[in-house]
Amino acid sequence: MTEPFVPTKPLTVGIDIKSPECYLALAPTRAVARELGVDVDWLPLVTSPPRPAPTGDDRDARHKRHRVAYRAMDLARYARAQGLTIREPDRAPDSTVAGMAMLAARSHSDAALHGFLDRVFERYWKMELDLEDATAIRALLGEVGVADFDPDSDPCREAFAALGASLAAAGLFNAPAYLVEDELFQGRAHLPMIRWILTGRAGPGPI
Repeated sequence: MTEPFVPTKPLTVGIDIKSPECYLALAPTRAVARELGVDVDWLPLVTSPPRPAPTGDDRDARHKRHRVAYRAMDLARYARAQGLTIREPDRAPDSTVAGMAMLAARSHSDAALHGFLDRVFERYWKMELDLEDATAIRALLGEVGVADFDPDSDPCREAFAALGASLAAAGLFNAPAYLVEDELFQGRAHLPMIRWILTGRAGPGPI
């Protein structure tokens, strides 16, 4: 039986590079952590892609198409607000190699991790990077000083699989996911509540 993930820092954040919601969550989450002076454990999640809009003309299909269209509009609105480029948000590559690379950068240093995240998110969402191209991912790691990365090695794959199982056992299955004081939150919309918890729950909580 897989043991659930045990946090080692005040805030754990699970992200998937192929998720536009995670790209939009990156800067606001960093801002909260910087403001409060808390350490964040950034961890990779490989999540299921969103379902495509159905083609039927029944009420349920129309409703789902409206939800897909609203998501695209919402992503575009918040990307403009942050000055980010998000192209073709419904792409669904296998982000395993990028996740393993994120772990390699995390093991190297905080600077390497954040340098990697900045580069991989920006280039993927500008459609300048194939997340399934191990050679391109390895080159990107080299830019942040990480030279030892072999996504085909058994230790690398086993460590990544073990972490994924541990995070899933703790309830982190979608992204961005936030774990703080044994409470789990899905989505950057919960950052005000997370901030309140991290500041000792002083005063009334955000509604």
